[in-house]
Amino acid sequence: MKICYNLTRLDLLHARVVRLLANRPQIVLLLAISGFFLITAFTQEANASKDVTYKIIYAGIEIVFVVGAGLVGGVLMIVAQCLTTKGKGVLGKHTLEVTDEGLVETTEYNTSIHRWPAFHKVTKSRGFLWIFVTDSLIHIVPLKRPLLEGNLADFVEQIKRRTESA
Repeated sequence: MKICYNLTRLDLLHARVVRLLANRPQIVLLLAISGFFLITAFTQEANASKDVTYKIIYAGIEIVFVVGAGLVGGVLMIVAQCLTTKGKGVLGKHTLEVTDEGLVETTEYNTSIHRWPAFHKVTKSRGFLWIFVTDSLIHIVPLKRPLLEGNLADFVEQIKRRTESA
């Protein structure tokens, strides 16, 4: 069972931004930063005489500025990486094949095998199928265009069957 798909620079950019916004440790960090600003707005001597509404608005402005700047900076870094990288082996046609040995990925530049016992998980979002070979190695299958070859539902079912028995 195999699928073939094309990964474009725009797909890669979109996928990386989606992962940036869905990164749980980052969300926890942003919530902690927000909590810090909220607490300091209420405990700063300069705000001691201000009313509660002022303190909340003050903290809100700080949170929006810092968190917004962080997210904008992250997105700009992703855009710069996607525009400047050559993308050999990442962009272009990908073939993923389920075999007895593992998941085999083939591009114009490489062929690799990811053995079933080490396999992590498969998830699906609105725009992508995410095949996590490890915690940090992910195959991204864009879902907005039809596959070049294969049936996605059957392919995912085959992976799930293999990983459950591994």
